Amino acid sequence: MRTALSISIIAGILIFSNCTPNNKSNSSATIPPVVLHIEQAGSLCDFIADSKIKQISSLTLTGNLNFYDASCVRAMEGLSFLDLSNANITVDRFMEERCLDEFLSSNLYSIAIPDNGFFSSNAFKDYHSLRLIEIIVSENNKLYSFVDGVLFDKNKTTLIRFLKEGTSSYVIPNCVKEIKNYAFRYSRNLTKLTLPEDISKIEDYAFEFCEKLIELHIKNPTPIPLKSYVFDYEVRNNCILYVPKGSYNAYWLAPGWGDFKHIVEE
Repeated sequence: MRTALSISIIAGILIFSNCTPNNKSNSSATIPPVVLHIEQAGSLCDFIADSKIKQISSLTLTGNLNFYDASCVRAMEGLSFLDLSNANITVDRFMEERCLDEFLSSNLYSIAIPDNGFFSSNAFKDYHSLRLIEIIVSENNKLYSFVDGVLFDKNKTTLIRFLKEGTSSYVIPNCVKEIKNYAFRYSRNLTKLTLPEDISKIEDYAFEFCEKLIELHIKNPTPIPLKSYVFDYEVRNNCILYVPKGSYNAYWLAPGWGDFKHIVEE
């Protein structure tokens, strides 16, 4: 049976609706993907019924968006996919920069980000409350790249966020020189990690709450500066730090690295 589709435009919002007669109640109907174009930033919630806010699972937004629209998105408890790739994140007194953090709702699995938005340094601090596993980045994005479940900067020299939650072992690419704060925080399935030789900086709390991490292999014979709270107590106490041959003494003495209870040359 052919399904009729109606298209209407209300205050700059494009609305698609299924017009096929249905004897079933709305509560049992299939929830369609929602595509909306917002002309006036801050008006998203004005065009969605309160009863539908928590039912939307797939949402594509174009046009102009601000802090109020982000708040509306965060109220969508059933939202698993959000496409902002063709949206314009605007600046207002509540969101002075084009920050994407505000759009990260708790049940979101996948987000396509616009080229003019960015994640703050605290975007993934509370990753345990998120289900995000995919960030879709266009080739034209000048800030980010997303490869095999990991968010990097454009040049892939900085690892921003590890999203491969089901992965137990990971080798950080040789091109990476910096690991951002909270990059692996709450990666609770990670048991083995290898750091490249050219790594030069690891920021605060990068490996906090990685309770299952029991092997950390580092290729650089010279310890890089490290604060004591990059790795939490459980990791420093239970994880074996594998270092290059001849570098045991240097790592045993170095701040941060010397806090590991088990250091082994390989």
